[in-house]
Amino acid sequence: MVLKITNISIQAEGADDLRTAARKLEGDGIECEIFSADYRDLDKDIDLLNRTITSISDSDMVIVRCMAEPDRFKRYSKIEPILESTNAVVLIFSGVEEMRPTYRPIFKGTDVDYLLLCTYLMYKGVSNEEGIILWLNRRLNGPDVPIPEPTVPRQDGIYHPDMDRDIGFDEYLRTLDPNKPTVGMVMTQTDWQSGHTKHIDRMIRSLEENGMNVIPVFYSHLAPPVNGESGLPVYVRKYFMDGDRSRIDVLLLTISSSNLLHSKRGQESGFDVDIARNFYKTLTDVPVIQALCIYNRWNDFEEDASGLDKYDITILVIRPELDGQIIGTPMGCITEDSNKKLLPIEAGIEHLSRMCLNWAMLRRKPASERKIAIIMYQPRDDSSCIGSSGGLDVQQSVVEMLKRMSDSGYRVDTIPDDGDSLVKLLINGVTNDLNSQSDEYIAEHAAGIQSKEDYEKVFRSVPTFNQKRLVGHWGEPPGKVTTISDGMVMPGTLDGNILITYQPIRAWGEQTDALYHDPVLPAPHQYLGFYRWLKDEFHADAVIHMGTHGSMEWLPGKSVGLSEKCEPCMILNGLPDIYPFCIDNPGEGIQAKRRVEAVLIAYLNPTMTRAGSYESLEKLDSLLREYFTLKNTPNSSRRELLCSNILEEVRTLNLDEDLNIPKDITTKDFEERILDVHTYLSDFKDALIPDGLHVLGRNPEGRHLDECIYSVMRVRNGDILPLRTAFAGSMGIDVDDCLSDPGGSLPDGELKSVALERLDGELFQHLEELRASGYDRDLCYDPSFWGCGIDDDFRNAIDFMIDEAYPRLSHTSMEMDNLMTAMDGRYVPPGPSGPPTRGNVKILPSGRNFYGIDPDSVPTVTAWEIGKRMANQMLERFLSEHGHYPHEIAMVIWATDTMKTNGDDVGYILWLMGIRPIWSKTGDLVTGLEVIPLEELGRPRIDVTIRITGLFRDAYPNLVELFNEAVDLVADLDESEEDNYIAANIRNDVVKDISAGVPKDEAIQNSRLRVFGSPPGSYGGGVNLAIATTAWKTTEDLADICLLWSSYAYGRGLYGATRQEQFKRRLSKSEATIKNMPDREHDILDMDDVFEYMGGLNAFVRTYGRQDASFFIGDDSDPDKSKLRTAREECQFIFRSKVLNPKWLAGIKEHGYRGAQELSKLAEYMIGWDGTSASIDDWMYDEYCNKFIFDEDTKKWLEEKNPFALMEMLKRMQEAIDRGLWEASDEVKEKLKDVFLDTEECIEDVTDWSRDED
Repeated sequence: MVLKITNISIQAEGADDLRTAARKLEGDGIECEIFSADYRDLDKDIDLLNRTITSISDSDMVIVRCMAEPDRFKRYSKIEPILESTNAVVLIFSGVEEMRPTYRPIFKGTDVDYLLLCTYLMYKGVSNEEGIILWLNRRLNGPDVPIPEPTVPRQDGIYHPDMDRDIGFDEYLRTLDPNKPTVGMVMTQTDWQSGHTKHIDRMIRSLEENGMNVIPVFYSHLAPPVNGESGLPVYVRKYFMDGDRSRIDVLLLTISSSNLLHSKRGQESGFDVDIARNFYKTLTDVPVIQALCIYNRWNDFEEDASGLDKYDITILVIRPELDGQIIGTPMGCITEDSNKKLLPIEAGIEHLSRMCLNWAMLRRKPASERKIAIIMYQPRDDSSCIGSSGGLDVQQSVVEMLKRMSDSGYRVDTIPDDGDSLVKLLINGVTNDLNSQSDEYIAEHAAGIQSKEDYEKVFRSVPTFNQKRLVGHWGEPPGKVTTISDGMVMPGTLDGNILITYQPIRAWGEQTDALYHDPVLPAPHQYLGFYRWLKDEFHADAVIHMGTHGSMEWLPGKSVGLSEKCEPCMILNGLPDIYPFCIDNPGEGIQAKRRVEAVLIAYLNPTMTRAGSYESLEKLDSLLREYFTLKNTPNSSRRELLCSNILEEVRTLNLDEDLNIPKDITTKDFEERILDVHTYLSDFKDALIPDGLHVLGRNPEGRHLDECIYSVMRVRNGDILPLRTAFAGSMGIDVDDCLSDPGGSLPDGELKSVALERLDGELFQHLEELRASGYDRDLCYDPSFWGCGIDDDFRNAIDFMIDEAYPRLSHTSMEMDNLMTAMDGRYVPPGPSGPPTRGNVKILPSGRNFYGIDPDSVPTVTAWEIGKRMANQMLERFLSEHGHYPHEIAMVIWATDTMKTNGDDVGYILWLMGIRPIWSKTGDLVTGLEVIPLEELGRPRIDVTIRITGLFRDAYPNLVELFNEAVDLVADLDESEEDNYIAANIRNDVVKDISAGVPKDEAIQNSRLRVFGSPPGSYGGGVNLAIATTAWKTTEDLADICLLWSSYAYGRGLYGATRQEQFKRRLSKSEATIKNMPDREHDILDMDDVFEYMGGLNAFVRTYGRQDASFFIGDDSDPDKSKLRTAREECQFIFRSKVLNPKWLAGIKEHGYRGAQELSKLAEYMIGWDGTSASIDDWMYDEYCNKFIFDEDTKKWLEEKNPFALMEMLKRMQEAIDRGLWEASDEVKEKLKDVFLDTEECIEDVTDWSRDED
């Protein structure tokens, strides 16, 4: 009798050993037929899935091996009913012991048999797989058939390829050199047991060849607990600790999992592990580096620009990131001839060795001898933008760092008084702006000059592939970027052992043709020369990239699992990279972790505060209050006069343009719009806006602490009501009602908008008093303090404020603490990320090495519901304005926003298509999709074209597949063209293409393309670069750049294939473009990313598509109250709430030179939005000039703090005039010229030091 066994592996091993065991038993007369399938293949191959289902039905035994739960297999729901109904013995084995009882009922056998089989599977190996087959043989052929006891192999030990297999630990320790740095290396017990160690052997030898000791340890995570402790902590303690002292300087892991999550089984839920339970910190406290062992094919960047597949990203990268590991390079992969055994990747192994050595030496070197390069971002050769970053006062942060470093024993010769003093020191040196400096001055004051000969040695050391690309784009070395006659300029100012310097410019301004022809532009020669100079000449022990974000993580190369030919890997070359990064930017931070091996130090976003009213609005505010007070009285003449005065003030403030109030409207007709005016005013006054910038490691103090408490509790935190809502509720006032009906009155006659202003004022007064008391608990619980009763909701909110919000914000100093920890070569604990003001208080405190989310959980059930609501909001507005549903729309989706919201935008897109996710039984994984019946949908299915970012492509390959699967599901439905716009478009496109001579298969493939992005190995949309460098003439130019950078198709077997015609076809028919914003920490006028992507689409639609298309921005900052505006309306809203608000200007003025950059960037971004989308009104340019250029106090402040920024502002305003974007008056033009001349003189005074002296 032939035994038939089906084996299904879900993130688990053992199938090979089962086949080997079957072959061995054939000699004993036991025939066994093995059908084996891996979940990856089953997810991809429907035919294999069907054959597996058939095999299950025909088998005697089915083994499902899981690392954790079977739901990780997306199509598990397809085979689960078969497993439950088959006559075969079914055993589902989970590597997590606590999960096994869940799957025990499906096993048709005794508890004794179940335990025996689980023991076989737990201990693995060929002999135990033989036991499984022999057990099945006995079950089918009689009780007299003997079966062996499980073989229990060694669960842990030392493995070295050049030493005895069973060498003892003490004996091994005696072979180490105490004067060398030591790497602790961890491998799986399975690798040791199977002998599949070629990649391990080469790694060990490479570390030793590079001058390090290695303690190579294998262990089984299935081993029984030791003294109540299980998993890796047991073996870290056993092998890497000598009492309380760490034996190792670096920990290198070749296993791929979250060991922190394994070690906290049965404890608190979630990913965030309490520091006391973090064994990496409490035991060794050394950097933890993740080597990537890829059980898949892998090629370097020259051969394949893609990174890891969706399965490997989850296992090899996402889970280790939860532990705060530094993501390294691939050390092993399988090949066509390796029989699924890992073979070493030589270049990756050498890179890992350099990483280990550099981190180890950083740890071992005394602080007084360490050399640190603090690298600021200066994106252009322009002195206005030194230290540009997202939300961080880089200059003041550097000053605080220098103070802390000096106190910690680093050699620091000069500590400037403040950030502005630092800037003066830097500008007296050499920056990336060489425009006004002589070669002699540069040579004397630069941090260094790299000679042509020295650079050529560096150049010849990199792969030929990269050499050819460099020469092809930038000419023979050393090129012309940041060079003088003597060689390459290494900018910066040396301060003791600390070099304060600047990341090399990307130099798109030198390659404007590439904007139109080649998005995959390599970094210039100086980029490579600079980083190699840091290590080889300055002898940097580590670099600190200051703030969100630089350009290295966006250089060409693979997305993750980089090769030596990927530019980030080639250029940084294993140098320790410490990277303060905004906690509210998880996607781009994750990119830095995966592409530049960064240890992130999450910093808090700028303080957010309620916009409130301001001077220019006070008259209108007063008139509106009086109007609504008199509205229902018989005093018609007074009311008519008020209407007239309100209309006059609305026109004075240009609010009529915001609200599309006709210029010739009568006072009588205007009265019907007064409520719109009041609601609009109330809306932008209630918005959150930033108050200044953040300084690294600075706890919020004074009003900033009050604003932080208010803003992080502005929306619901889980079950905790917003603080303002709970406070008002205790007084019988409904905040939502006041917001939705600001012109209404409370029972006591008070205007609701006035009541809301009063409530906010009282709440801030209470917060100020609580701060003064140190958040005294007794005071917080005193009803007389609040002036109202304290109901349960308010009590819960108070408790949350005292126990969570205040203490977490009070530990913001952890940012600087953990920066110093990283510089000590120690371990920085991990933590979550996202926008704190979106109900995420518990992601605080900042300062940790943050991580993202599991892609397979997207969208969550909650995100799906929010996405549905936002999509319906858009459809309702479009229907009301156009009289029909949009047939086609184009939507921009970002990885960062997906991480922030857990997939609101994904839910939005699927709902528009009429597709619903299917979740696992536990609700935490998306396992498939299903069609929503038209009866339930209640409208047609909308055709959605999706513009993904390069980061989304890298982080969410599973969602790219999900979108393509959704298109297939809808395309194949038997529905009318009126009900299914997607299927209708696909059918029409196929017919059209076949008629034009396109082969049928190609026509079908092209007709279903809906996911487009940047080319493989590249990032961005190009439009922002054209705006920054002024390398465009017309909106059509921007549209053409969008086409070049955005028309690469993903899905249906294509990975970034150029499909310009299909992109044109889709976008030219789009009736709306959409980009949703998940928080108010960032808006569309404080970064270039939104007009880079959405603006590019808008430019394309305006040029080649529908002139009546709508450009929508969704506001999802409060998940319970999403809002929708057009791009123009959003710009107006930001101007009203933030730009014209004296609070905002006062906040940035606190930050001197760095604050002035916010004004110059705003001018650039206004051009970006107007050039792409015609979204900036003339009054905005006028008010910008009045507020920031013509206002005497602000002009003087700019001249003193950053005249370069003022000059940039003037140039941008002139650009707006020259391009016809702004019809400025003659008077304004003359005033701009006058200020320009004054500023030119001011800059000449500042830069006299750099001129040749005759």
